[in-house]
Amino acid sequence: IFIHILPAVAMWRNSLVFHSLDKMTSIFIHILPALVMFSQRWQDHISKKEFPLFEQMDGSIVTTLVDFWWQPFVYYAIWQALYLIKTEIVSKKKLEYNTSIMTSLRWMVRKKTSASYKFLSRFGEHNQLPTFVFIQAVYTLVTFLLCPLLWHSIWLHSIYILVIFIIALANGASYYFHVFAKQYVKQIEKLVVEKENGDAVKSSKSQ
Repeated sequence: IFIHILPAVAMWRNSLVFHSLDKMTSIFIHILPALVMFSQRWQDHISKKEFPLFEQMDGSIVTTLVDFWWQPFVYYAIWQALYLIKTEIVSKKKLEYNTSIMTSLRWMVRKKTSASYKFLSRFGEHNQLPTFVFIQAVYTLVTFLLCPLLWHSIWLHSIYILVIFIIALANGASYYFHVFAKQYVKQIEKLVVEKENGDAVKSSKSQ
């Protein structure tokens, strides 16, 4: 149910910055699938105003694992394979030529002093890609374990999505504060320079 996509908002520091097409596109990609699935899952409950804390699970543990763990991971593996074909074969030359185009791995290793770079380079820089793919697969399998709980509880599902939105809002607020603070500092520096130039002109005239 796209549960594993939502934490990417926190991992990639996605933010609600409404004037930035790039940032809004990124958050749209990560949040919209989960919102659509939430609407489809709970639309009958919402229309009937029924909000059970937890619904009883149907089937055995095996069927639950197959439905919420194995089958979604197969779809994830297909997506991962297509992604690697696109980045490592189809668009490899384009990505090598234009290093400004950001892939997930490039974003993680863009700074050699970062913890993510050091972690992904643990087995050597030439093994960064397989290390990244393996870690992402493990992360996906772990987050899939939340799916049965959220699928059977509208309250847990709602809180989970709300927390992600709060993180996105906080990231957006931090971005705006950082941008406006830099602009304010530049304006102050400009005023200081203008004042210093004005004082210099006045002193030269007085001489």
